[in-house]
Amino acid sequence: MGVGASAGGLEAFSGLLANLAVSTGMAFVFVQHLLQLETLGKSANLTLREKSLSEAIQWIDEAFQEVRTISQLLHPPLLDEAGLISATRWLVDGFSARSKIRVNLQVADGVGRLPQPVELALFRVVQAALT
Repeated sequence: MGVGASAGGLEAFSGLLANLAVSTGMAFVFVQHLLQLETLGKSANLTLREKSLSEAIQWIDEAFQEVRTISQLLHPPLLDEAGLISATRWLVDGFSARSKIRVNLQVADGVGRLPQPVELALFRVVQAALT
């Protein structure tokens, strides 16, 4: 996707982005657009370019964090290292922080480690319940 000078350029694109949720895809689209404008020499004044570069860096940082979170949710190392209870607490805490939804996790006393396939299956059940 590109937004050239005839469509309003960087200012129009920045206005569009101000109304969208940050996502990995949009971060890469934003950076792609900045690079296109810079390459074509169609960037606006220096102050606008510096502001846009700062925004691009922030978007890329957030995109990397999102990719890290997704990869950890696919199979969190904590599940293997510390077990189901710790991994589930991590999952619930992360979900609550991202969604601003309070979740009350209750675990019975004395629950120890279970076979790895069982822990993974139960972890997936909790993941599904949170989505």
